[in-house]
Amino acid sequence: NRVEIESNSFKRGITLEIKVPANFDLELSTVNQGDITVTGINGAMDINNVNGEIQLTNISGSVLSNTVNGDIKAQFSAVSAEEQMVFTTLNGDVDVTFPSNVKATAKMKSERGEIFSDFDMNIRNSEPKSSREGREFKIEINAWVYGEINGGGPEYTMQNMNGNIYIREQK
Repeated sequence: NRVEIESNSFKRGITLEIKVPANFDLELSTVNQGDITVTGINGAMDINNVNGEIQLTNISGSVLSNTVNGDIKAQFSAVSAEEQMVFTTLNGDVDVTFPSNVKATAKMKSERGEIFSDFDMNIRNSEPKSSREGREFKIEINAWVYGEINGGGPEYTMQNMNGNIYIREQK
């Protein structure tokens, strides 16, 4: 069971409002001046955008999301156990709200921003790696920060270049 909706309207923007059952997997994408908004869905979501925001409200399941110029805001009522998630944007904030009982290992990196969290996390930085190739000695520094939430669990990657990362606890 697959529903595919496509538009090749390059000269004029269009707005689509699509209603699906609450238990539904989504694969959504748009390019240039389009925001993606999802509300009340339980399922696996793969969402990609170029030049627009991604807004996910009252969702449950798992998310793989990427946008180039836009914020990512996701508010979970429940998460899928053992599923990895990704929230990445080049220019924009990553703002994710999880239930207070979530068990995850947050993998976080913001090049020109800050990272904030409501959760108490066991924090560790990635270790530098070194190798020797002939006469050359190579040192690789990876700027990822890892934080275990409620003892850790599947990896949730949150990354941006210009913007902040917010990891909120649902109250």
